[in-house]
Amino acid sequence: MSGVAWARPQATNALQSPIQVIHNWPGCSTRNEQKVPTCLVYGRHERPTSWGFICEDDDDFETKRREFFKIFLDKMNLLEAQIKGLQGAPESVAQAQKFVTDYLSEVYVHVKSTIEHQTGIGPFTGWKDLAVEFLFSVPTTWRSFKIINTFKEAIKNAGFGAEGPRHVATVDLTESEAAAVATIKSTAITFEKDDIFLSVDAGGGTTDFALMQVVETKEPFPTLKQLTQVDGVGIGSTLIDRAFLDLVEDRVFPFSELVDQLPPDCIEKLVRSDKFRTAKHKFGERVYNAAVYKLPMEGVGEDMQSIFDPHINSMLKKIREQLDFVRLKAFGNPQVQDLSLNPHPNAVHIKIVQAHDPQLVVVKGLILDRLQKLESGDKPVLATRKARASYGVMCKMKYNPQIHFQEELKTDPLDGQVYAMSQIDWLIRKGDDIDPNLPIISTFNQKIAKGSTLA
Repeated sequence: MSGVAWARPQATNALQSPIQVIHNWPGCSTRNEQKVPTCLVYGRHERPTSWGFICEDDDDFETKRREFFKIFLDKMNLLEAQIKGLQGAPESVAQAQKFVTDYLSEVYVHVKSTIEHQTGIGPFTGWKDLAVEFLFSVPTTWRSFKIINTFKEAIKNAGFGAEGPRHVATVDLTESEAAAVATIKSTAITFEKDDIFLSVDAGGGTTDFALMQVVETKEPFPTLKQLTQVDGVGIGSTLIDRAFLDLVEDRVFPFSELVDQLPPDCIEKLVRSDKFRTAKHKFGERVYNAAVYKLPMEGVGEDMQSIFDPHINSMLKKIREQLDFVRLKAFGNPQVQDLSLNPHPNAVHIKIVQAHDPQLVVVKGLILDRLQKLESGDKPVLATRKARASYGVMCKMKYNPQIHFQEELKTDPLDGQVYAMSQIDWLIRKGDDIDPNLPIISTFNQKIAKGSTLA
């Protein structure tokens, strides 16, 4: 699922700019859908015939349905899906990028049209003449810049940041970082300086985590420090959908006479239905845990729980790792909720809080962070971040026998010094604290023989 929110910053107080959420997705059954399915249907000529909610009505047998393709920009996810024989998986990362581009192109056209209608943009104040900044987040599991650059290319090819001279598209925060920003900016909980919290963003394809410490609570510019770079895990609602599909198939397929009477793609449509989506979102609430429904359905509750349990257990394992990493402080009145964290010694005074609008916490976090930068003079909510990878520059270094063991050595004819070749001067090391407002500078020298020029 994909969510979109937007704001038009006020000139005098950007932080007071109302955040608008796009609900009017084409083909949705109601006018209040917060997200649109990440789905495309392709016709015979490999062009999209429908997208989002409209895919539900596209039943042509000559079409191909494509879903969840964003996660396959990561080559490892794609290889795993291909090994498991996942139906509909792209043939390559390049094909996954094409799907992402095609889908984002549809989203772009709809977002543009919606904002034009809601702001009254006329023929003399065109969309392309406005200053527009598009903000995108990425999963925490994306550590490789190659994946992120592939995503950026898809964003640009879809039209974001490319239609006007003052249009810009940026990929800044991870989904977990954006969720943490929304937490500090809009939660009902009162944070104190040095408080620590762990945000858990369970999305469609991944579950992302961010362990944060409150540096400054002074309104209207609170700031956070990232304590450690927490790896996301490849679990999400799409895997729950897949598990439910497998469960239904296991129940139905043994009865061949029943299968012959079912409409084509009946089980797949059941997984995509509003009723299943409601049951999935509400499972665990008191009314949905009732022992008896309108008809007795023994075992159904246990079957549904068995779909959720492996993913919940993986999330709890990651949460416990963070509790082992740092002794979490109490958030006000110690009232520990369930989630099976109570036995942990560092969870005695923990408070577990659900976001006010969990489906939109990431998109709102992106906008809230940008609005704070506009109002504060580029002071982000996330003041210190942990480097997710190491980055360096290939160079040669003066030979040090204690460091350069069995390295390629060369004597520089200009200064007579012995150098170790193909070394890396690390500008950033994984886990370093990074201030996004401070440039990272390193000096390099190149000696040039008299009469020669730079190549």
